[in-house]
This record gives sequence, structure tokens and C-alpha cells, in this order.
Amino acid sequence: MNIMYSRMLPTIPKALSIGPKDFCELFPYHFVFDQAMLLKQSGIQIQAIIPDFRRINVDIRKYLQLIHPTHEQFTFESVENLLCSPHVMKVIDNKLTTTANQDDEIYLRGQMIKLMENQCILFMCSPMVSSLNDIERKGMKMSEIPNHDVTKYFCSFQTIGKGDWSDKFLGRDNNTSGEDNSDVETYDHFATLAGASTMSGLINNSLREGRKYKNCYILFCDIVHFSTIVTSSGPNEVLDMLNNIHNEFDRLTRVHDVQKIDSVGDAYLIVSGILDHINQRSERIANIALAMILISKTIKSPYDYGSNFGKRALIRIGLNCGEIIGGIIGSANPKFTVMGDSVVTASKMESHGIPDRIHITAAMYRELASSHYDMEERGCIEIRGKGRQFTYFLNRNLDVSDNALLGKTRDAVYSKK
Repeated sequence: MNIMYSRMLPTIPKALSIGPKDFCELFPYHFVFDQAMLLKQSGIQIQAIIPDFRRINVDIRKYLQLIHPTHEQFTFESVENLLCSPHVMKVIDNKLTTTANQDDEIYLRGQMIKLMENQCILFMCSPMVSSLNDIERKGMKMSEIPNHDVTKYFCSFQTIGKGDWSDKFLGRDNNTSGEDNSDVETYDHFATLAGASTMSGLINNSLREGRKYKNCYILFCDIVHFSTIVTSSGPNEVLDMLNNIHNEFDRLTRVHDVQKIDSVGDAYLIVSGILDHINQRSERIANIALAMILISKTIKSPYDYGSNFGKRALIRIGLNCGEIIGGIIGSANPKFTVMGDSVVTASKMESHGIPDRIHITAAMYRELASSHYDMEERGCIEIRGKGRQFTYFLNRNLDVSDNALLGKTRDAVYSKK
């Protein structure tokens, strides 16, 4: 077998299928520097930790201190001589938190790799964190660590505390007691939604009693005439459309830092306000709604909506705000869900809406009235189960470009206060 592999000639493509933007998003914790120790590229989360890394040709030694291995001088040559050794870097100034505690310091551990074609070094790394609490204390989020990074699983199992994390990750769980391990399987989703306090509630089952979340913003979206699309199209056509649109919606939730709660068929539910540390919640839900309308116009549909819309995905969106109840339901496949009158009303806004429009309640209108949005009055209409209500349409953000809403530029959409 070894002889066979030693004789194998790998195929090297003339050009890579992955572009710079995709690479920096898929590998958020990496950077490349040249022989002068000047930055050439970096992942998106490294840029969040070190904002000056958004510019190339900055000296990385101004922002990073080499902890291991110990070199007399932190130079390209000294790193090159010890490529086989794991490297640990300390971020000199953590911009993600305003505290000055030693526990908030960020360390990056990874591998230095020589890039022979351009004579640079790639540092592929991960943040050194021990638990979800540790991640939050340093100003980071579990959702920012990619699924292919073993750090995410390490933190998950350390937080849950159910034995050795490496055994569970490798499928060597020695649990013979019949104990339900579904909490472990669904940890990442809940951790992304609700943070450390919510996860501790999941572990001790207290969340099954429910929790109230005040000042939340709810979005419902569905595809117009979806039932007709299902009955008149092939299964692959339907799934292709749903995958394309839901993948884009999932990406937009990361752009605007809102929480996807559920998707069933064509229906898509988002909430902003579950995570306490997120600011500008009403603007985030409004902006992602506008972005979803924009992105839907680029998704092909097997159904022809006629001369006005053609064969592209056509959606309706409803927005509302208020108090909700959230918690874990089920045991075989636990699911975090939300409920309450505010959720029902958001659903009504969607179902009583108009294709390609964002239908909002009067309460949502008041929340956005002081911001820079173009909204128009729809008037007083009959809402099934709710009676007559005054509603509005959200048209656009007057201050933010479409490309920024779609996450296609680095323009700042939200303040960091």
C-alpha cells in the first residue's frame, strides 16, 4: 500500500475552484505574511479580532506576540526554521471586548505552512478556547468557528461535561447505560441561538419550562404558490430551488447576526433579540428582510409567475415585534422553538402580505420610524383571527446599499457600540 501511494502522481488543477472571498469565509482563522513580515491576506474572523488586518502590508508583529516556540527574534527565517512545530500567537489587543481581564486575552494556535510559489507563510489557526463561556468572555461566538474546526467540538463537549470529548468526536462513546445523548448532537444549534446560560438550561432540562424573551423581532417568509410548485414540478427542481434560496438565507443570517429558528418546506422563521449582546435588533431584522427580497430575485424557480416576475423565486415576508417564549421541545430530536402572540402576528403579516413585499405591523413601523427606512402605509385591513389592523410596507433602507445588505461589501452596516 505504501509503495502504491509513493508512486501516485497527484493531479494539480491549473486554477483553483475556490475564490479569495470563499476561502477567507471558509477558513476565517488564517493569515498569510511575506518575508518582510507584512500581511498579504487574512480570514474574516482574524479581521474581526484585529481590525487593522483588513488592510494588507501591515506588519503582523505590531498585533501579534509569538508565544511558542520561543524565538530570539520573531522573523520570517525563524518561523521557517521551525515549521514542524505548532505555533501559538497572542493577540496584543483584543478588540472584541472592552474589559482588560487576563482571561479575555486571545491566543491563536495552529500550523505555519510555507507557500513555495510566492515565498510566503500561511498560518492556519484556531482560537485557544476551553468552553462556550470562554468564547463569550473573549467577545467571540460559537457560530463564528467553522464546523470543520475541532475546536468547536472540544468546546461543546467540555461545556456539556459528558466524558472525554475526543472519544465522542471520534464516535468512541462508551456509554452503555442507554442515556440519551441527543443534547450533544444538537448542541451547536442551541449554542448559536442562546449562548452559555441557555446551554446550561438545556443540560439540566430547565429550558423545557420555557423562557420569556422581551423586545424580540420576528420574521416569517414563504414562497408564493409553493403548493402549486410542488405538484407541478419534479422533486429535484423543487429541492434545487429550496436549497438555493435557503442557503442564501442562511448566509444572510450570518451577515446580519440574527437567529434562524426553523425552516419547514418553503417557510423560514428568523428572530432577532434572543442573544443579549446583539445591538440594533430592529434594524437587523429589517435589513435581512430587504436582503431576502433582493436575493430571491436571483434564484430560479421551476414555476412561471407570468410577465411581472417570470421564472424566479417569489416570496412574501411578514415582520412583527414583541415578547416571545422560547424553549426546547422534544427528546428524540430536541428543537429550540419560539411561540406567543407576537410570533402568530408575524405569521399573519406574511400570509396577508403581497408577493415581493415586506408587510409589517404598526408596532414594527414605530420601531423603525426613527431609523432611515422608506416605509409606506397600507391602511387598515382585516387580519384573520386578529380583526382590523393598521399595517405598513417596508420598502428600503435609505442609508445602506443593496450590496452591503447582501454582505457583498465590507461597508459597516451596524455600529459596534
